[in-house]
Amino acid sequence: MATFKLHDNNPDVKRLQTALLDAGFNPGDIDGDFGPATLVAVISFQKSKGLVPDGVAGVRTQAALGLIAIANLPDITADVTVSKVALMFPGTFMGNIKTHLPNVLAALTAAGLGDPSWC
Repeated sequence: MATFKLHDNNPDVKRLQTALLDAGFNPGDIDGDFGPATLVAVISFQKSKGLVPDGVAGVRTQAALGLIAIANLPDITADVTVSKVALMFPGTFMGNIKTHLPNVLAALTAAGLGDPSWC
């Protein structure tokens, strides 16, 4: 599954731009060039849908635009590392993160929350 971001240029970006325009978010010229206007449109769309407004049209954004159909979003718990969590919580002792992160990730997976919208 491809993601689309600033400076990408291909026919699939044109489909993204058309979907954004149809959803009421003006991406500028429908030309297949993911430029600044498309970036603003993606971020605005993401904010309107409660998605992470990162300006990247990934799986969640494309699904919300109706460009792809997905039954389940990918489980992201394998991508959550001690170093990433340490960046999110800079005041937390690294030893505590190392000790508790595996249990938190296991609990998320057991509860079926491996694809949370906050990731």
